[in-house]
Amino acid sequence: MVKAFWKAAAWGMAIFILSIIPPGDINRNSVFSLIPHLDKIGHALFYCIFSFLLYSGFINYGNTSLGKFHTFAIAISFGIMMEILQGYYFIARHMDVMDIIANTAGVLLGLFLYAPVSAVLKRIRVYV
Repeated sequence: MVKAFWKAAAWGMAIFILSIIPPGDINRNSVFSLIPHLDKIGHALFYCIFSFLLYSGFINYGNTSLGKFHTFAIAISFGIMMEILQGYYFIARHMDVMDIIANTAGVLLGLFLYAPVSAVLKRIRVYV
């Protein structure tokens, strides 16, 4: 079981670490400030990859019937939990409902893209 989910667990840990460190001045003092809503794009991208890896774990573990539901439930719960933790426990971070919406969009995108992306990856012999 651990073998099937290690990539998703590692990516989830990366999301956790990035969610608790102070954001700093990245968005204000660099080229990134020219891209509107870059943080929301980042949320969607990170949760897209997270749900892709998590669903891949369910597929590799053999749970194809409820894998999408479990992936959706786990990834969304994780995203909401991270926002609550940011709002109540971490200094210099705040809870944002728009982040939850971006996370949800990323999760849905990851689930939607799983079949076509995994088919292409299998053709070039990259297994997730």
